[in-house]
Amino acid sequence: MMDRETAKAGLRAYRHIDEDIRQKQAFAEETGKKAQYEREAEKLQTVKREMVRCLNKLPTLERDCIWRHYVLGEMWVRICRKYAYSERQIRNISNRGLDRLAAELKKSPAAARFCERAKRGFLH
Repeated sequence: MMDRETAKAGLRAYRHIDEDIRQKQAFAEETGKKAQYEREAEKLQTVKREMVRCLNKLPTLERDCIWRHYVLGEMWVRICRKYAYSERQIRNISNRGLDRLAAELKKSPAAARFCERAKRGFLH
């Protein structure tokens, strides 16, 4: 079941996805399991595309608040200053966006699986 917390976990794991892809590609070159690691890297690329596609369906302000805080790690205070809203307003905007994002992510099996695993603490 995709909820706000699962979407947050997926976004936090998304921060590291590029490094995970690079590692899998490096492992593919170094080991005899080239096909396996290339498949895993391709799955992560698919997840990355799906996450971005789902984020792009959100209204601009919601998407920007979510991206800045959960992916880039920016503090709420800085986001508030940028948009001249109170922290409560920015958090409400973000929560509304997370609910919409969770609904979109649920439609993508790869992204939903990634977020569920991230919530449980298993990264890919």
